[in-house]
Amino acid sequence: MAEFDKTLREGKIAPVLTNAPKRPCLTVLYGGPVGLVYTLAAGSETLIGRGDDADLPLLEERVSRKHARVKVQSDGGVLLEDLGSSNGTFVNGVRAKEQELRDGDRIQIGYSCIIKFSYQDDLEHQLQQEIASGIKDPLTGLYTKVYFQDRVDNEFRDAQRHNENLGVLMLVIDDFNKIGIHYGQAAAEQVIREISCLISKMLRAGDVCARYDEECLAILARRVDDRASVVLARRVRKAVQDHQFELSGTPVQLTVSIGIATLADKPKKAKNLVEIAEKSLKKTKKKVGFNGIGGAAVTTYLQSDENAATLLYVPNGKS
Repeated sequence: MAEFDKTLREGKIAPVLTNAPKRPCLTVLYGGPVGLVYTLAAGSETLIGRGDDADLPLLEERVSRKHARVKVQSDGGVLLEDLGSSNGTFVNGVRAKEQELRDGDRIQIGYSCIIKFSYQDDLEHQLQQEIASGIKDPLTGLYTKVYFQDRVDNEFRDAQRHNENLGVLMLVIDDFNKIGIHYGQAAAEQVIREISCLISKMLRAGDVCARYDEECLAILARRVDDRASVVLARRVRKAVQDHQFELSGTPVQLTVSIGIATLADKPKKAKNLVEIAEKSLKKTKKKVGFNGIGGAAVTTYLQSDENAATLLYVPNGKS
């Protein structure tokens, strides 16, 4: 018999509580940050929509900025109210303007965003939160690569629809492998956390920073053209260069290399925008080595900088 076919016997088995108190929750099933659980507090009102002020943001282009509201009433009931959305709110497939929610109801927001309403005890809530943890990187607190790619898809469509700009910055920590070799894995993780914190502080609401790979971070910046993308890249570069890292009691200066892509690069699909940024980063590393910034659509008049020797600009896609 195979080892995994054997039954494990326990001397004492603690019973699982079945009467634990439950609380109303909204769980995103599709069309947003999948797995995200939003707990509804007593007496609360939760705004669902695409706007920056939404309590539960859904960044799909067919979702209205203020799409729907969920209220927890004084008697404990939960009421869903459509706020005059363009594409409607549905409960279990039926369009609803105002409806009291029941355990297990599925709410469709707009065209494709699905949210489940349920009452969850602590065990159920913990499970959902663990599923949702795939949205955030546990080391840095940044978004994950999967979430980043999903956001790029949504923002790309939205930018094209409204004729707005969009930028992606890919950056790597220069000589990252040497940090682990000389100072240890804990020091390498410390560096990633500190750089993540530096970047997060300079981003606007609605921008996204993700841990794309072990030493690679990605930034999605809304409504930015080439000039604004370079300004952001310079700020990130300078913030890291000026930061005083201390590894194993030793002051260390570190740098990053950055590749830029914007809609001026004429990507046909959202994934092409990320690919262009990745290629720009590789070219920058090849040409400069470290502490460089590069991008195919970045124009020559942006070359001036206090440390221009460490910068690379590739105008019109030419090296």
